[in-house]
Amino acid sequence: MPPERRPIGIRVVIPLLTINNETLHSILVFPLILVMENQSSDLLQSALDDLLQEDFKRFKDKLSHSDFEGKGTIPRGRLENADRTDMKNLLMAFYGAAAAVDVTIDVFTQINLRDSAAKLRKEREKDNCPNRKGPIKEIFEKPEKLLFIIDGFDELSSLLDIDEVDLCTDPFQKKPVKTVLCSLLRKKVLQKSFLLITTRPTALEKLQQNLKFPCYAEIMGFSGEERKEYFHKFFCDEKKATQAFNFVKENEMLFTMCFVPIVCWIICTVMKQQMERGEDLAQTSKTTTSVYLLFLSTLLTDHFADSMQQPKTTLWKLCSLAADGILEQKILFEEGDLKKHNLSLCKIQSLFLNKNIFQKDTECESVYSFIHLSFQEFFAALFYMLEENEEKMKKSFSSKKDVNNLLKMYGPSKNNYLMVTVRFLFGLLNKERLNDMEKKLHCKTSSEIKLDLLKWFEVEAKKISSLPYKTYEELRDQLELFHCLYESQEEEFVKSAMDNFQEIRLEHIRLTAMDEIALSFCVKNCCSKQSLYLCNCTLGIGEREEGWIAKLRKWLFPLSTWLLVAVVLLHSLTRNPLMKDPRTSTAYALLEGLKDPNCKLKTISLSSCKLSSAFPEDLSPKTLFTNWSLEKLDLSANTLGDLGLKHLCEGLKHPLCKLQILLLWQCRLSAACCEDLSAALSTNQSLTELELSGNELGDSGIKLLCEGLKHPSCKLQKLVVWDCHLTDACCGDLSSLLSTNRSLRELNLSGNNLSYSGLKLLCEGLKHPNCKLEKLDLSEIHIDEKTTKELEVLQKIKPGLSIVHNVASSHQSPGVIPTLSVDADSSEFCPQGSCAGLGSKWHQICLQ
Repeated sequence: MPPERRPIGIRVVIPLLTINNETLHSILVFPLILVMENQSSDLLQSALDDLLQEDFKRFKDKLSHSDFEGKGTIPRGRLENADRTDMKNLLMAFYGAAAAVDVTIDVFTQINLRDSAAKLRKEREKDNCPNRKGPIKEIFEKPEKLLFIIDGFDELSSLLDIDEVDLCTDPFQKKPVKTVLCSLLRKKVLQKSFLLITTRPTALEKLQQNLKFPCYAEIMGFSGEERKEYFHKFFCDEKKATQAFNFVKENEMLFTMCFVPIVCWIICTVMKQQMERGEDLAQTSKTTTSVYLLFLSTLLTDHFADSMQQPKTTLWKLCSLAADGILEQKILFEEGDLKKHNLSLCKIQSLFLNKNIFQKDTECESVYSFIHLSFQEFFAALFYMLEENEEKMKKSFSSKKDVNNLLKMYGPSKNNYLMVTVRFLFGLLNKERLNDMEKKLHCKTSSEIKLDLLKWFEVEAKKISSLPYKTYEELRDQLELFHCLYESQEEEFVKSAMDNFQEIRLEHIRLTAMDEIALSFCVKNCCSKQSLYLCNCTLGIGEREEGWIAKLRKWLFPLSTWLLVAVVLLHSLTRNPLMKDPRTSTAYALLEGLKDPNCKLKTISLSSCKLSSAFPEDLSPKTLFTNWSLEKLDLSANTLGDLGLKHLCEGLKHPLCKLQILLLWQCRLSAACCEDLSAALSTNQSLTELELSGNELGDSGIKLLCEGLKHPSCKLQKLVVWDCHLTDACCGDLSSLLSTNRSLRELNLSGNNLSYSGLKLLCEGLKHPNCKLEKLDLSEIHIDEKTTKELEVLQKIKPGLSIVHNVASSHQSPGVIPTLSVDADSSEFCPQGSCAGLGSKWHQICLQ
């Protein structure tokens, strides 16, 4: 049986709202059931009381010989002595309140009491749809007492695309239904009314952007402990429950999928059947598609061990029904829909109801639905994958079987109602699954669809990659493409598809555990040298345990065939409220990963990650010289302090250190740290770029630093000391450095308190033949006319030197670049936190 109704964790944005599924169900559903039962009871009693005695006897006789609703017949002995009230109670007890009215109408029709049937039908409609002449005006006059319930907003998300000018403010104004609904959602009409909306997460962001003062509760699914509890309740047998749960816990993807209750039930069902047959649990796969396929084949095997022809035929028709429903955004089917696809009700019940694939919706007249929307989406995907090899089956399908039409509808807007179906389609591409499906389901699969999906993916990937700026929806679309590839588990297919991405950039995204796994899989199977940016993203969403840190290391670092860039700007990932100890943060996870001999990362950025002086102590010297691949390290905007830098310098001194770029912008450094840094520079032969901007080094600090830079072993080419509290007093030391150092190519002195006297000293060193400087940045420094002339003289002596400075006057010499900021083409670290300078290779990981 599917998961019982029980409380499921809900994360609530506003503390005032604390609710679980059981409470919500009691509040909304129980009163509705009571109302329906009372209405049905009154309707049946009235209809039966109106019958003549002879008609009542005919009614009971027909009822005793007919199988209505596929539930068999009420025992004849109970019918014979029943009066009209007893008859009403029997009908409601046997069929249920709403279905009892349906059955009564059917019996009336079959015994030719059509007037009675019509009357009962009309009375029911009257109860369900109150008199239109009711006090609607009076009701709308008190909107604060109105609650509108909209179920399944993700299927209606296009409503919010309506232009503001088309909305209505008058509830009595005649407008299209979509316009009225959009006006209601945007609070243009009945502004004081309340809305209760359910939606899939895919449409939540769009909904939030358009609501005023939203309060939302997110059903979090099963936590790790709740998953364990569910397994023990499902299996009952303690030994089997422990065996099954331990197996799933070792399979990261399976354990993550059990987060969703319905999937947890499917996995438990499949594993239980495997145990009963003595099969290997390893067959339980690691994608949603494979789990659903295994469940389906197990179901068919159980019911049709002798012949697969009947389920094969029924499966074809069921898939057709599902596909039509998905395309038409239809999840409720009438008997006419079933007949249209030549589906026999009794066969469906015997094949699917018993296993809860298909269930009757007792609240509607002869309306059926898949037990979960994901099953309908799965069968719809199967429809496109299975080949039509029987003419009679072709005639039963009303859907136009063209996967390109489906993909076109999914299209640029990534319609949410098609998203899961498309994901299942990719999941059905796997060769192993296709072979297994053909063997177990005795069906042939299409070989052409794989090429169609790859072509579509190439177009979508190039389209997204070419966008200079991506909206939130476009970023989610990009992530969804990776989910599609993960479902396929076809490495060659994925490698071919990923070649279309020159750069992957995800910004302001809350990444779930499933997102992380899918992204990791795609990156691992990428052959090209590309860039991945995760800007201002949050990891670990959906995980209540700190174990996700270990998972992060697991998928980030065994990267022997690819190299990664992940940039998370402005905020540390420790902002996840679950992460309270800094040593459980992503930054520390990366630190541990660096020690992995398989780690091939070349760049790591941990700016703004709330690191302290203890972090470099862990990082160095062991990590810096054991990791041969690490070339760039960004620890900017962390409170490392002088002690932290001291620890860092120990690693820099090691002869095996290969670090080339070190960024330490705003790290609370003072002049006291420069002695250690100078010693490191005098021994390190790999470091070529050093960023020290925003630290109070002062003149004394620069003096110490210059001593190390003068050492013949120093290979530094770029030094950035923007806003380091420097004055003219340090210019003599800098001038001396420039006249002796043959490696330095770029010097950035922006934002310091330098004047003519200091800059004149600096120019003396720059004029020296040994000076090889190619770029001097003097932005945000006051340049007067005397200094400008000095720079012009320097420019004549060193025509190859590029000088960047503020505009002093209209007087300007060729080669001297007046500006109000740093060189626009520079790829150096930007204090504002830009991503400039990160190479386009899978060589970097940055968390900011």
